[in-house]
Amino acid sequence: MYSWSFHPNDWFKANFDGAVEGNPGFAGYSGVIQNGATFCIRVVAFPLGNQTNHLAEAMGALQAIKLAHNLGFKFLSLEGDSKNIINCLFGKHQPLWTIKNIINSNKEMLEGFDQCYTSHDYREAKRSANCATNETV
Repeated sequence: MYSWSFHPNDWFKANFDGAVEGNPGFAGYSGVIQNGATFCIRVVAFPLGNQTNHLAEAMGALQAIKLAHNLGFKFLSLEGDSKNIINCLFGKHQPLWTIKNIINSNKEMLEGFDQCYTSHDYREAKRSANCATNETV
């Protein structure tokens, strides 16, 4: 069983997701910001047109990070179900050339937080981001 983990009050959680019907195919992404008590603060979800799953996931991460940054948060937990994107953000994998600029933008934005950690999470633990993304495709 998977569950949402609670964070201290000054920490915020950003979940991201991307979805594609086919690969490539009609794609969309979402980012969801929640506080330590699991209250949803903001949701962004957009269609991308014909794209790949890697691009959709990378855009979801970027939008979630931008949202948290624009809201002025200092402590962020970024979670997504794309292990590839998480590994690219940690420098464990080189990103595909098609998403390299997006990954670099993600890394730059993450440096703007006082503390941040990024982790792979299973789809079941981030239902709100998954549901929002599925509405875009």
